[in-house]
Amino acid sequence: GVMHTPNTIYAGTRAFAETVGLTSADSIIMPSTLAHQTGFLVGIILPLAAGMKVVYQDVWDAETFCRLVDDEQITFSAGATPFLTDIVSACQRRGRRLSSMRSYLCAGAPIPSPLVQATQDDAVDVLIALWGMTENGGVTLTRPGDPVELVADSDGVPVPWMQVRIVDDAGGEVPVDGVGRLLVRGASQTIGYFKRPDLYEAQLTPDDDGGGPWFDTGDLARRRADGGIRIAGRTKDLV
Repeated sequence: GVMHTPNTIYAGTRAFAETVGLTSADSIIMPSTLAHQTGFLVGIILPLAAGMKVVYQDVWDAETFCRLVDDEQITFSAGATPFLTDIVSACQRRGRRLSSMRSYLCAGAPIPSPLVQATQDDAVDVLIALWGMTENGGVTLTRPGDPVELVADSDGVPVPWMQVRIVDDAGGEVPVDGVGRLLVRGASQTIGYFKRPDLYEAQLTPDDDGGGPWFDTGDLARRRADGGIRIAGRTKDLV
């Protein structure tokens, strides 16, 4: 049970909304379950915070998704890579793009280069890659206008109010292209695990610069020269 406050939830939502450039003039379709972080933040909190229209799809079907986007003139959506794969295939079958949708945010798994290219060719103009966790919402994003190869090979750079570090086993910063443990901190970070403060404390590293402790995500990441990250594996698996 990951515990958040209204402030941590709002910070995580506002950060990527501002980065993507979403306003009350936009509209969202959300086919992901609302009990998951993606559905909760993008499908509930974001439209409430920004005053935008939201359309819900209760059972996933790519053809229905495309029809709803056209009928409701949806401008934005978010989901995992398998959703995007289905959407692109549906657009290719029907022979037309999602003309009203300006951007799609994809997270949860790497996006293969051919899928990035096919998305921009056949479905949506702007594809954005995101990395985050239930513990801290969206932490890193690629930016609108980034080239295909960057979206396919990067999980983006930190959003406003979040910081990342990639360190070796001794706690030292890894060099560019080096792989190490991914640490994060910032405004959207969880305040702890429900009734298990011991588990949360075990994930925190000492505050060595006055900015507060860092949270060890359990992910391994590669440091990019542009300041971004690329997830490279896990140090542990949790059920």
